[in-house]
Amino acid sequence: MQKRYPTLKARKKADDRFRLLSLGYDIYKARTKKKMTQRELAEKAGTKQSVIARIEAGKENMSISRLENLAEILGRKVEVIFT
Repeated sequence: MQKRYPTLKARKKADDRFRLLSLGYDIYKARTKKKMTQRELAEKAGTKQSVIARIEAGKENMSISRLENLAEILGRKVEVIFT
């Protein structure tokens, strides 16, 4: 039987990708609930539409300050939990 992740490094990479996709989807849901376009969100956040597209696609790492800025614009809050 083949292992799903042959190395710990592969597992970490997959976990990191999942977290980015999940976060991107949460931002997408909050943006569409507010009936905002990617361009509108980008303008309010002081960035480009393409950056928002990459964030929502899980292809862009963000700083905590950028995440907090987007959350504020979208009427959300950021909560970090260490387990």
